Amino acid sequence: EHTLLASEEKWRMLVNTIPDYVALYDRDDNYIFLNHFAEGFSLKDIEGKHFADFLTEESKIIYMEAFEKARKTGVTQSIEYRGLGDHNTLRQYESDVVPIFEDGSFANIMVIARDITERKRADAELKNTKEYLETLINYANAPIIVWDDQFKITQFNKAFERISGKTAADVVGTEVEQLFPSSSHEKSIEYIKKASAGDPWEVVEIEIQHTDGSIRTLLWNSAAIYSPDGKSIIATIAQGQDITDRKKVEMALRESETQLMELNATKDKFFSIIAHDLKSPFNNIVVLSNLLAEQIQNNENEGIEEYAGLIQTSSQQAMSLLVNLLDWSRSQTGSMVCSPEYVDIVALIHDVIALMNESARQKSISLIMELPRNLLAYADKIMVSTIVRNLVSNAVKFTHPGGKVMVTAKRNQTDLLITVTDDGVGIKPDDIERLFRIEENISTKGTKNEKGTGLGLILCKEFVEKHGGMLWVESETGKGSKFSFTIPNFSKANS
Repeated sequence: EHTLLASEEKWRMLVNTIPDYVALYDRDDNYIFLNHFAEGFSLKDIEGKHFADFLTEESKIIYMEAFEKARKTGVTQSIEYRGLGDHNTLRQYESDVVPIFEDGSFANIMVIARDITERKRADAELKNTKEYLETLINYANAPIIVWDDQFKITQFNKAFERISGKTAADVVGTEVEQLFPSSSHEKSIEYIKKASAGDPWEVVEIEIQHTDGSIRTLLWNSAAIYSPDGKSIIATIAQGQDITDRKKVEMALRESETQLMELNATKDKFFSIIAHDLKSPFNNIVVLSNLLAEQIQNNENEGIEEYAGLIQTSSQQAMSLLVNLLDWSRSQTGSMVCSPEYVDIVALIHDVIALMNESARQKSISLIMELPRNLLAYADKIMVSTIVRNLVSNAVKFTHPGGKVMVTAKRNQTDLLITVTDDGVGIKPDDIERLFRIEENISTKGTKNEKGTGLGLILCKEFVEKHGGMLWVESETGKGSKFSFTIPNFSKANS
């Protein structure tokens, strides 16, 4: 008896020190022991009371079912329920209902209960907070994405769905790298790795590819999500701002700026030609005409032939300049449209050479043509004539007296190739790249001080490109130049 009393005392001491409620019920489910009471309750409040007196109606059912099952099966039952706690307030508990058997038959029920009200409240608050944050992220206007430490997507909001054309169901659990276009894939992956290593993005441009193939440029910032102990990064969240349209506007502004600079250069060039180059030949014509008139008036025939020849040369120069100016201005305003037709290139070249014969004769230059019998092309006759005339005129201008200029034409597999070759002064390597840019203002005097505008080659290049062809030059200083261009041939036009 003494040993039993000592053991019981130890048991009571142990049970009374634990924070959980430990209750013992008799066979009629009435309290016969409780280790401690909730605040506001005393022993007299529970003596002879049934457990159901302290439970909600819903919890009574849960409790009774657990008691019954424990009696029948002899297995401890775990339940959650609501009952009275401190000062008769309603609290939430989780309990283990333990059946106690003596000599093989059921004797008592012991319930070990713990108050989980605060835990439940914290869980509910956490759940509400999580739901709130998920809703906030999901319906934010900015695209937001979260990926874990394995670079797998864990969250993907509605705005990101619109940017990518993919749904959250499509991408959650998959690798984040699938979102990037191949053109910037490696660069984007490097950004992802840096962010996941704790190096957040402040302002980073990363492209996202839509399922329709289009690419959007976004400005991103990111933040690391740490483990509860704050020691390791478990995920990364990033938010983007779509700047695709802004980038397009910036690009358009840069292009407009470039075009404006070109237009200003074009305007300056145009006025320079009018103010200087066009004025010069007309001054010559006026002065020489006055001299010629005085000679005739004074019946002095000496020098008349020379003056007439000079007037003719200046007139031809002025006419050539005017034609180029008119053609060039029409091409700049868009009023000159390429109107292709079937043209015999051989006949066209013969017509141009006929116009250039006098200029070549005055410098004793041989004009040589190596052409097939006929060569049919699909081209704008006026434009091609202008191209050939300018190239032959330049060749004559920069060839020394007694030299030669050769014009050739042949059919290739895809187009016609026309070449004008001279054995004149040639072009410096640094000047070749500048020949076709109006802002460079390349204009060089010929071997007999012939003047030019620098417009001829620019006009040639524009006309060749309107045909979808190419114009290029090969030259060596002191040995001459070779200008070549291509235009569509008849068979290509037919196809």
